[in-house]
Amino acid sequence: MVLALLFVSSTAGADLRIFGYPAQEHAANAKLFPKWEGVQSRTLAAGADGPPCTPVGNLDCQFQKLKAVVARASQLPEDKRLEFVHKFVNRLTYISDNELYGMSDYWATQFQFYGNTGGDCEDYSITKFYALKLLGYDPERMRVVIVHDTNLNLDHAILVVERDGKHWVLDNNLDTVIDSARLYHLLPYFALNETHWWAFTGVPLPKRN
Repeated sequence: MVLALLFVSSTAGADLRIFGYPAQEHAANAKLFPKWEGVQSRTLAAGADGPPCTPVGNLDCQFQKLKAVVARASQLPEDKRLEFVHKFVNRLTYISDNELYGMSDYWATQFQFYGNTGGDCEDYSITKFYALKLLGYDPERMRVVIVHDTNLNLDHAILVVERDGKHWVLDNNLDTVIDSARLYHLLPYFALNETHWWAFTGVPLPKRN
């Protein structure tokens, strides 16, 4: 993914802390995050059932499989659902935006991600966000977080879910859901959900090759 860093001046207090760094809360801003706004608009337009699935072989029909997974996950104890969704979505193939869409950075909806049977890091995160929302998780407790992975020296997107006083990380590079307090290789830039965004402060600039 390609990341344009945001530098925001604000006197607001810290409203969030992940990976040891505080973040300031701001109202959603479509102008700052047009790709995220596009995902939400296309998701809303598609409705709860996703795009119509009529032609034989229509890629949109693949999304029905994800809905079936969500139905299966709903039968599990709540503490098992995060892990179930995380592992299932991670089974899909990593495919770069250049390969899929012919551009360096495109944020796909969960319908597109599942229809293509793959995508890149933010597509995994977006799909998990909406799958968990279907499961009844509060979207206010979930955030797509843009980070720098210092192990890979790459900008990256993950999903962070707040539950039981902890922030749980769902990362397509990790096999399991992990408490953010146990991870030291991710430097957060900003976080997004449907109503707000957060700018992290005090984060050191990553060393880049």
